[in-house]
Amino acid sequence: MIKYLLIFLALSHLAIAQNFITTSGRQLQLEGKPIVLKGLCIGNRVWENVPLPTTHITEADYKRIAAMGANVVRFYFNYLTLEDDINPFNYKQSGWEWLDTNISWAKKYGIYVILNCHVPQGGFQSQCNGSSFWTNQLNQRRATAMWYNIANRYKNETQVAGYDLINEPTPLDSVSQWQLLAQRIIDTVRIVDTKHVVVVERVNAVNCNWSNSQNMNYVKVNDPANNIMYTFHFYSPHEYTHQLQTWAGTGEGGPYPDEKIIVTPTDLKWINGIFNNAKPTSGTTPWTFYEGQLYKITDSTLLAGHAAFVTAKIGSGTIWFDDFVVKEYDENGVFVRDILTSNVEDLDNWDAWSANNTGQATLDVGGHVGLYCLKYTGSTSDASVNNWDNKFEVKYNYSYKISGYIKTKDLPVSSFSMLSISFYNSPSGKKVMRRNKDNLRAQVAEYVQFGIDNNVPLYVGEFGLVRNCFENNKGGDTYINDILNIFDEYQLNYTMHVYREDNFGLYSGVTGQVDTTTATPALKVLQNNLKKNVNSLDEPNDGVSLLDVIGFQPNPTNSKVFVHTKDSQELQILVTDIIGNLKLTTKDNDFDISFLPNGIYLVQIIVNNQLITQSKLIKCD
Repeated sequence: MIKYLLIFLALSHLAIAQNFITTSGRQLQLEGKPIVLKGLCIGNRVWENVPLPTTHITEADYKRIAAMGANVVRFYFNYLTLEDDINPFNYKQSGWEWLDTNISWAKKYGIYVILNCHVPQGGFQSQCNGSSFWTNQLNQRRATAMWYNIANRYKNETQVAGYDLINEPTPLDSVSQWQLLAQRIIDTVRIVDTKHVVVVERVNAVNCNWSNSQNMNYVKVNDPANNIMYTFHFYSPHEYTHQLQTWAGTGEGGPYPDEKIIVTPTDLKWINGIFNNAKPTSGTTPWTFYEGQLYKITDSTLLAGHAAFVTAKIGSGTIWFDDFVVKEYDENGVFVRDILTSNVEDLDNWDAWSANNTGQATLDVGGHVGLYCLKYTGSTSDASVNNWDNKFEVKYNYSYKISGYIKTKDLPVSSFSMLSISFYNSPSGKKVMRRNKDNLRAQVAEYVQFGIDNNVPLYVGEFGLVRNCFENNKGGDTYINDILNIFDEYQLNYTMHVYREDNFGLYSGVTGQVDTTTATPALKVLQNNLKKNVNSLDEPNDGVSLLDVIGFQPNPTNSKVFVHTKDSQELQILVTDIIGNLKLTTKDNDFDISFLPNGIYLVQIIVNNQLITQSKLIKCD
């Protein structure tokens, strides 16, 4: 019986969803034609727990958003809009009327709406403050029931593009904890609505651990309506996109692009370190300079290193570190440069470790030159203090050494301490990159791979920059232009965070009429992108005609590719992976990529020594 019910639901979806946006493989479609959703998020003061933010967004704002060229908004709402904690499962008419009004305004100006529960029962998830959503089963039942009622109310509303169930879920136990709940909500929604796309977010963190696990923390769900879109949010590099925000714990984030800033793979693994440098004697010593020993990189897999202060069994003794330098030498032992210099003036991004969880690293006054230095005491085992922000790239057959100042007090005879360098590789074989567009593309490609592997559409539900990124030549407009171009390369649906807000807003302020004089440079960049042909994959160089090259097909493919041209031209075709490693070069109009692993590649077509176009090519079975 269940089998026939599932078939019926799927057929019903095909039969009656012609006026609804639906999924089709890796695309969204409307009435059988591909559509890419591109627009903005509307914040609605959800973090302030305002049930009805009626002065935040008005009809005039939808008109303005439509004039930008957007075709969708991601509409945040707080559960308090529909339900109170003292009266669960009873829904407010005022909340329904507010949602109805916004959907009607959106319809008037041709804007689709993705309804997003940004704050569920139990609290806002993104900053790990909503643990009761996971510990209190009543909250999960309330969220499930709320989505049932939303779906039941809007099941015939074509202007609603989809239901984004929970923003940035942060389960306490595992990724599967969200997977099970998402499945339960989907199954409940499908009782009354098989026509709308359901948007499923990847896990933001597990118990506030932000590292990615298998499949980038996506959760795969089953849907009898076959109408699921998966979403990820992109705020990378975080120290840049969120710079100078005390609530985010970020300091100065620097500019974009910046070729001096290296970006290391997320799967870095410690391999070895320097442990033969000079050590202070036991007892008490004043500030003393310790010259390091050269360490030659003979392991070709090593990618990066960082400075570390290594100690062991110092007990009640105390050691201070300050003013260190890492020097780089070439294959012949000739000095190249000071690759890293530092005097310790704060504890930002310093991380203390010990084998038995003893010891403490603190900032102390009385530095060697400056006001402060790093103080460490109390460890009864092997220990180290590391700063992940001072990572640097290492080269095969080059040599490195670290030197600096140490002072001590009452060090035991059995202890030792020294300046050191820790060295890392990437088990997956990834390379060190720079803060630039290539690195952004490589990071987006990791998220996109899930869509390719599972043949499902992807949606960038949030991305954006704090307003500080558009000041003092920080390059915020360049960043937004680059990331939008990358989203277009992959034909990703997206909504930029956020229409109005004092931190990320295209416009500042949260109530009353929008002050258009507060617009950031991102507005112009976004408008230019929104008004482009959303189905175009080409990125021609300025001033170069595309008339000689029609394109290539099939795409995706598992074997042959054919390049179409109007006339006989001398072609050169380069195929690279997403981070620029050359995989194939040919002068033939047709070429075979069957030997390449499944994934996304870039095809550069050069005609008469001029780059005519660069487009993505998807290899899949």
